[in-house]
This record gives sequence, C-alpha cells and structure tokens, in this order.
Amino acid sequence: MANLIMNNHPSIPLLAGLLSLVFAGLVCTPLASAEENNAPIGWASVSGRGVETTTGGANGDVVTARTAKELAEYASHTEPLTILIEGAITGDGVVKIASDKTLLGLGESTSLKNIELNMSGVSNVIIRNLHISHARDAIALRRTHHVWVDHCDLSECGDGLLDITHQSDFVTVSWTRFSKHHKTMLINSGTSQPEDSGYLNTTIHHCWFDGSDTRNPRVGYGKVHVFNCLYSRNDYGIGLHSQCLVLAERNHFDQVKNPIKQMYRPDPTDIHHGFCESVENVFQDCRGTQDDEGKSFSAKEFYEYDSAMDEVDHVPEIVRMNVGPKKHIGKASVQGQ
Repeated sequence: MANLIMNNHPSIPLLAGLLSLVFAGLVCTPLASAEENNAPIGWASVSGRGVETTTGGANGDVVTARTAKELAEYASHTEPLTILIEGAITGDGVVKIASDKTLLGLGESTSLKNIELNMSGVSNVIIRNLHISHARDAIALRRTHHVWVDHCDLSECGDGLLDITHQSDFVTVSWTRFSKHHKTMLINSGTSQPEDSGYLNTTIHHCWFDGSDTRNPRVGYGKVHVFNCLYSRNDYGIGLHSQCLVLAERNHFDQVKNPIKQMYRPDPTDIHHGFCESVENVFQDCRGTQDDEGKSFSAKEFYEYDSAMDEVDHVPEIVRMNVGPKKHIGKASVQGQ
C-alpha cells in the first residue's frame, strides 16, 4: 500500500471521523494491550549488551516517593526498585537513575516539575505514567541501554524533552505526548560521532508530537522504527543525517511543514546523509518531503510488532484517546510485580 496524501477538502476529515466512529467496535485497537501489557514492544524488548530484556525494578522492593528528595534517594539505590511516585513534585535539578529501576506515576496527574530524569552508563530502566516539565531535559540518556518510556507527557523544558545520545541503545518510547516545545527528541550525539554507529536503536510507537516544532525525532547513525505516531502542526517531523536508517510506518502527519527532512546532504553517497523508508503513512495538509523511498531496515528481523500495529486511518483517534498518563497504568503495573 502506498503512502496516502490527503488534501484539505472539508469533507475528508469529517468523513474520516464518521468512519472511525462507525468502525470503532469492529477494529481491534491496541487499547486493551496498552492497559494490560507491562512489557515494551520494540528495541527495548531485544536481548543485547548483557541484558535479556527491559524489566526495570521487577523482583525488587516497591517504595513510594512523595518528595524530590525521596525520589533522588530511591533512584540512586544500587538494588532493583519499583518507585511509585505520588502527587505533584517540584525539584531543583537532576535526579540520577541507577540501573534496574521502575519509576511509575500513580494516577493520571502525577507530575515532576524542574526535575530532569538523567541516566548515564546504566541499563534496565522503565519510566511510566508521568507528566514532566520545566527541567533542562525531561529525560536524558547517555551510554545507557534497555530503557522503556511509556504513557508520559513531556513539555516545556529548556533543551530537549527526550535525548538519547552517546551510544545509548535498545530504547522504546510508547504512548507519550510531546508538546509546547521546540527541540523535542534527539537520537544522536552530533554529526561527527561515528562511535554511535551500531548503537541508538530505538522504537517510537503510538506517540503524539503535538505541535512540537522540530526533532520529532532527529536521528543520526541509529536504526529507528517509528510507527503509528501522530504528528500535528510541526515544523518538521523526522530529521535525518549521518547514515541513520529510519523505518517510518503507518504514521499520520497533519499540517506538518516538512514530514521527512534531510538535515544536511541530499546526496545519498555523502556521509552526512540519512535514510528513511516511508511505508503506508498518511500526509494531510503537509508540504515538503512526504514520500522518501530510501532504504531502512527490517524491524521484524529483531522483534514482533504486528499485534500492536494499527491501521493508519485509526491512528489519530487511538493516539489522542490513549496517549499520556492514565489512571489504570499504575494499578496494573503494581499488581503485575
């Protein structure tokens, strides 16, 4: 199936909305699996670098953090922990997360303000069900692998909302909203960092880039799979450079100035050129590059995701309804310990 480019005829969005309502009861959506599944889909589920899969603080104690001090103390512990985060917490800087941790917001309004969740040289971390804002970076990974960010809402930070850099690897970002921000997500360490080659493998699915201007994400060197994401009113969607391989599959781009952007070199023989294969995406009222037939990689060689894949026509409704923190996520996750 080819990519679909839609014009701005007023009947098209209306018809799409009506059809989605008519067929809502007939289409198998990922809502049930999103509620019940406490394991990531994609690169964070793949074995590598001495870790079988991403389990966070499973099999460890369960503790509750109600202050920034408690959160920082628990996050730095060396043993596995599931840290339940309660209420609205305001801090004054960086919380460093050690390996084998799950950070889980209780309820749909748990928030961290002026607190950056920082991981450097660690592995096996899960971050779920949190609003994070007004930090330098909301979430930052350096030399870190096996991380799952799920059902979060990231906005209004000083630099990036989610930066995956310096040979970080095996990352999944799912059901997360990015908004009120300029430079959203960076998956590389720069244009001249060949040591990132073979790393930065990331899956992004069922996320909403809601008016986030750029870097949705910006990718260099890694193998990145973006599927079933919703893009709304962005300056550009996926930025490419430095021999990255991006598989963009069944995403819905709405009013995006440049859905797929070559950051530096249009010549595919140039070392700063990035590659993207665009498969069954929808482009509605978009400009710029919409249909890059470039090479990518076969995600199915590394993990199964067909059971989580939605038809592209249903992506706007499904993502808007289910993205971000939810009341049931914390309860289901704690019961699954």
